[in-house]
Amino acid sequence: MLHAGKIGTDAAWLKGHLAGEGVDVEQVVESKTPTGHAVIQVIPSGENSIVLYGGANQAVTPHEVEAALSRTAPGDFLLLQNEVSSMAEAIRLGKKKGLFIVLNPAPMNSDVLDLPLEMVDLFVLIETESKGLTGVMDIKAVRREMMERFPAAAIVLTLGSRGAVYFDAEVEYDQASTLVTAVDTTAAGDTFIGYFLAEFMLGGDPEEALEMGCRAAAICVTRAGASKSIPKRAEVD
Repeated sequence: MLHAGKIGTDAAWLKGHLAGEGVDVEQVVESKTPTGHAVIQVIPSGENSIVLYGGANQAVTPHEVEAALSRTAPGDFLLLQNEVSSMAEAIRLGKKKGLFIVLNPAPMNSDVLDLPLEMVDLFVLIETESKGLTGVMDIKAVRREMMERFPAAAIVLTLGSRGAVYFDAEVEYDQASTLVTAVDTTAAGDTFIGYFLAEFMLGGDPEEALEMGCRAAAICVTRAGASKSIPKRAEVD
């Protein structure tokens, strides 16, 4: 797995941590801009509120996007999240190279609507993000709006304690969440996406991938913290 991004000189440890987990960090470059970070508030029920400082993530240039994607091959998956700049360039170049484009538009803002969304193959959305894209919240209405606008795309909609749903133009799958006592929901979405995509890339079965993502996220929310709360594959299995 290749991870591309940008950090400040204050965060070499982050790069080292990823490398220690087996991630290819050759395209994680340093910037004079401080590293992006978040201030996270968690209430007793486990729900969180996050204040985000974009930092170096917002200094990613089109040239750096081109360098990162130079090592890809047709059929590879490109996961993009809205913390970084040069998103439009990444989508267009990824599509030109024949990559499978996955977009998680978090944190959602109006700039997302200006991206070449018609090139996205798979959207992964929480409910507020789906409302930001479609103007509606009801799952059936979201599916109708998304399929009308992006008929060739697939959509994963995560619903917190209610699980997740996958749909495209032909099928729909619902996955209930595992009942746990939540301590901290920070990183639950990232955990879900990582495990969903890993399973989907291996077998291409969205139903199995949904189950895997929900199971991993359920473990994540029983622990405090962000990256340290993400379970290993052996735990999820």
